[in-house]
Amino acid sequence: RVRVIADRFAGMEEGKRHQLVDPILALLPSEIERDIMQVLTQTVEESQRCDAVNVEFENPSTSEL
Repeated sequence: RVRVIADRFAGMEEGKRHQLVDPILALLPSEIERDIMQVLTQTVEESQRCDAVNVEFENPSTSEL
């Protein structure tokens, strides 16, 4: 899981956010890129909400893998 937090995401649809992030992730070594199962793009304000997605990033559950 990867969470990218940037205020520049404010007002952007999720697809546009991923258009900004995907080229950067593509620069990672393929071994690391293969391990990324989820990419979450948020503004600082969105990352401070107490919803299930943020709770999982702050206190990750153990993987069954």
